[in-house]
Amino acid sequence: MPSPHPTLRHLAVAATVVFAAGAAMLGCSNAGDQHADDTGASSVAPSTSSPSSPSALERPYGVGLVEEVFVDDTRPTSGAAGRAEQPNRTVETTILYPANVGSDGGIADGAEPADRGGPFPLVVLGHGLGGNVEYLTPLAERWASAGYVVALPRFPLTRGDTPGGIDGADVQNQPGDVSFVIDEVLASAKRTDTPLAGLVDAGRIGAAGHSNGAITTLGVVANSCCRDRRIDTAIVLSGTPSPYADGAYDFDDMAPTMFVHGVHDQLVDYNQTVDTFNKASTPKALLTLEAADHSDWLAPTNEAFDIAAQATIDFLDGYLRDDPTAIERLGSDQSPPVATMHFSPDDAAAVTVDTIPTAATNREATVSADTDLRDGQAVTVTWSGFLPGKTVNVLQCVGDGRGGTASCGIAEGHVLLANPTGAGTVDLTIHTGTFAGGTCDAQNPCTILVNDSGLLDEDAFRRFPITFAG
Repeated sequence: MPSPHPTLRHLAVAATVVFAAGAAMLGCSNAGDQHADDTGASSVAPSTSSPSSPSALERPYGVGLVEEVFVDDTRPTSGAAGRAEQPNRTVETTILYPANVGSDGGIADGAEPADRGGPFPLVVLGHGLGGNVEYLTPLAERWASAGYVVALPRFPLTRGDTPGGIDGADVQNQPGDVSFVIDEVLASAKRTDTPLAGLVDAGRIGAAGHSNGAITTLGVVANSCCRDRRIDTAIVLSGTPSPYADGAYDFDDMAPTMFVHGVHDQLVDYNQTVDTFNKASTPKALLTLEAADHSDWLAPTNEAFDIAAQATIDFLDGYLRDDPTAIERLGSDQSPPVATMHFSPDDAAAVTVDTIPTAATNREATVSADTDLRDGQAVTVTWSGFLPGKTVNVLQCVGDGRGGTASCGIAEGHVLLANPTGAGTVDLTIHTGTFAGGTCDAQNPCTILVNDSGLLDEDAFRRFPITFAG
């Protein structure tokens, strides 16, 4: 029998704490008596039942682990200082799966796959900007122990150890990475000589992600740029929609989606998720974590972790396994005042969630120079009247700065600067020539963009057109 994997478990807890403290930069458990009364929304069960529904499983399973390196030869990886352009995309992927080992909370490398209850649904779980696999491992382990194959890709240019530094604009390519990982895992499961042989149910696929990984998830389930119709269910953790260059969001036609978000998230505003939830088609759920921030609740020691783990498992069981009893449990997958569930099983029982009050703003910003700029010149950016206790983003963008993350120099700018008072100043280094997928030079004006808290409404942006010396 393979030995447990204590190193990975210890790293997972430590990485979560680090991630919660700032490394996020833009990275079968039963809640038992933590369940409270139903929210009042009625539930409607799917019309079919799966032979591998939870009632037929003996959970929790032990958890096995396999590492894969998937190479997509159809798409390149962009280069930057300290990193050469590559003709392909390499997506290293950790896969957790139900295994024939003890269910004592350990993870076993290369363990024999479970011989009961399969094949199992697949869920792809993506990390945040500057994140890693380790901080998501505790949640992924819970899902695997509940009978899911969980693939955790390391996105090529937004993982924390990206050579040459992370490239936030590469989120534009990450929905394609998710679809590619699905392709590769399904192909591996069809073979007879792989650890995943016969283990994955190709007809039951979910996508999930945290932070930038949640933006990626929304891309594959709700944006015309990269919608993958194989995905039946989505889980969005501390994330919000972000523009994709070649598509638009359609929240009226989404796979069943659960949102999980902390009210005190300083990196991704909770109210944005409320707005997305209210626009999303049913069935849908929002688990509001009343005391949580961006990622502290992903640590198993956090009081919200068990609640969130059980709620997400019930949502997966309900909409990937077509289990009506799991859907019935969703309304009570909460524990006020720690966590509150808002569940809309169908349009007739749809609920509207109120946003939380925010401080009044009177946003103003200035730049010290905006004409005849030269490469390497420092421009001082000053702002006031922004939301206190949140963050500010200061970026140089090509064109008018309205092309989404792909049009802005994420690595060259200031992302998620702490903004305790709502006012501050920072120097932004100007770049000329080829930049962020475009050009900034004497013939091509660009923009300095100042954004409050990652908010998407127009009033949260201040834009300054800039020109360059010939």
